[in-house]
Amino acid sequence: MKTAKSALLLSLVFFLGLLGQQNLSAQETKAVTNLKELHTEQKAVQTKVIFTAEDGKVVSLKIAKGEELKDHVSNLSALFLCVTGDATYEDVNGKSIRLKAGDYMFIEKDVMHKVTAKKDSNFILIR
Repeated sequence: MKTAKSALLLSLVFFLGLLGQQNLSAQETKAVTNLKELHTEQKAVQTKVIFTAEDGKVVSLKIAKGEELKDHVSNLSALFLCVTGDATYEDVNGKSIRLKAGDYMFIEKDVMHKVTAKKDSNFILIR
């Protein structure tokens, strides 16, 4: 299982590297885009789709310190990567996982969950 997760993480790193080289939209014309530049609104929770494929998408998510991405359910499994910050993922099954920069986890489909930020936090969600 750990080998599969490592392979998936390496694929993610490769994919994000390719993503940075693609000319996906007018906003993506510069060589590098920083996640902080995607979230310019003064909102507690912000999302921005940064890539859409036929079978899924990559979403940048920012949660402000002390704020929460409220309980919700996804109909797809996802890889959830903490890029910066400190947050806690909690689900209806009692799973509670602390996430710091560089940590990633798998979110099961059809499971109610929420994320609470202890610090300003940025994430990448791949589903």
